[in-house]
Amino acid sequence: MQGLRSLVAAIGILCAVLFLLTANSEARLFKVRDKDKEVCGMMAVNYTITITARHGQSILGNISFTQDSSENYGMGDCRNYLSIHMHKTVELKFRIIFSEYPMLNYMLHRTVSFVPSSIFGEKAPSTKIVVFENPKDTVIGPPDHSYKCLMDEKLLYNRANAISSSLMYSSEGRSEDITYTVLVDVKGVQVQVSDVHKEQFGLPEECMP
Repeated sequence: MQGLRSLVAAIGILCAVLFLLTANSEARLFKVRDKDKEVCGMMAVNYTITITARHGQSILGNISFTQDSSENYGMGDCRNYLSIHMHKTVELKFRIIFSEYPMLNYMLHRTVSFVPSSIFGEKAPSTKIVVFENPKDTVIGPPDHSYKCLMDEKLLYNRANAISSSLMYSSEGRSEDITYTVLVDVKGVQVQVSDVHKEQFGLPEECMP
């Protein structure tokens, strides 16, 4: 009987994963764990990251990010503002950090932040290039109660304010003060919560900002 329950639970988890993955192929899937490290839910986050590089009033280039299972990669063609004939291929690599803070039973406050791991093919000299003002937590209640997505939390970073930071970038012996504007746009969040004691997943719920 225990084996059958485990099989049913495994099938339920598999179906949940497949549903979240097929519901939006561009979404990132996260496992949500409780204080005992038990998987108590899954969250699929669909977001985009756009970075605009500027020198003064001139736009050097735009970089958009794609999503995969490990890191976020951004590729863009950044034109040298000194010459229209000189182009630079710019690659930025971001790592997404998914933090969990257990509080009381299964109450979790989770935050998502984006940290640059490499810029222009080199290790990022500083993690301060991307700083979010007034970050919002996504709060999920106990799985044995009715699950709700709290709209007042704005679901992670909904239309996060564009943050500008300066980075001194040496190009062919010249020092260029380039400003990067980072925009994180959360398109939607889909969650499926589980009662770890009953080993059952509830119906998925679409969470929109």
